[in-house]
Amino acid sequence: MLAGFVAGFEQQGLPGCPIGSLASEVAERNEGARLRAAAAFDAWEGLFSAALERMRERGELRADASPGALATALLASIEGGLLLSQTRKHPASLRIAVEAALAHVRNYRAPALD
Repeated sequence: MLAGFVAGFEQQGLPGCPIGSLASEVAERNEGARLRAAAAFDAWEGLFSAALERMRERGELRADASPGALATALLASIEGGLLLSQTRKHPASLRIAVEAALAHVRNYRAPALD
């Protein structure tokens, strides 16, 4: 899924994240807009968390894995990668950020069942 996300971002010309762009503009100036941006991030993070929770329930992640914490790390990596790639006009930063986040998630993979 994330590979498709990165490819779509590249095809769109590295536009950056609309939520992140809005959030950086309004966070200190407009409380209502800041709350809406935060809610949008929460919804996106919630999708990641729910997917990671399903992976944990299926035994793909260790029982001590925190889907919420992993989702936050994943979202933060993607947001940083989006900003760097937008600024640099090159997708490498997003690719690196996504791979780093996925490597972090892989650290919580459950041991293979025999």
